[in-house]
Amino acid sequence: MFVLEDDPDQQELLCAFFSTRGCRVDAAGSLAEAREELDPSSPHDLYVLDYDLPDGVSFDLLSEGLVQSERSVVISASSALPPRPSGTHYISKPASLEAITAAVTTILWEGWSEAPRSSVMGRRSRPPGEDDTLELVVYISPSSHLTAVALKRLAEVLDGDPADHPAVRIVNIETPEGLDEASHEGVLFTPTLERRAPEPRAWLVGDLTDTDAVRALVER
Repeated sequence: MFVLEDDPDQQELLCAFFSTRGCRVDAAGSLAEAREELDPSSPHDLYVLDYDLPDGVSFDLLSEGLVQSERSVVISASSALPPRPSGTHYISKPASLEAITAAVTTILWEGWSEAPRSSVMGRRSRPPGEDDTLELVVYISPSSHLTAVALKRLAEVLDGDPADHPAVRIVNIETPEGLDEASHEGVLFTPTLERRAPEPRAWLVGDLTDTDAVRALVER
């Protein structure tokens, strides 16, 4: 993820927020810094961009090809923006972390639905008749306090410790193997609960406080 924000406190808040959710975050405070950091041959998965900056506006980076519009969330206090590049998500200030997270999640879902499953998820769909036994994967970052909350909520739904449940596999993305799997599966945030089987696949991102949603995913 790349964060462009000229306010040091806001930049620190955004970086800390997404870092604790398993993201690797790069940041800049101006267009000049961003141009030094960004490499179009190695794009970031997501961009969170403040619109008004000391040396211009973040739309300049899109027109220069340094940022992909369909992966971008632009945040602005202005009510009169020029036409947005196609695919760009816009949030007006003051922007809550919940609103930013919702926009980021939308980008992830759009990217998954528009790309071939094999390239995004790295797994095939199950053919008719193949075993549809429930299979759940929980991606966690043990250093995040949200992990304990999410596992507690999942335990309430499963009526027992998720680690002891035969349908559940827990992946720690703070290990090299776990991080590789999460990257391969397109998982950028923790905690994430994924139902791999039966089809269709489904995800819940966050601390799983909405146990009704967790139950609906588990009970399919």
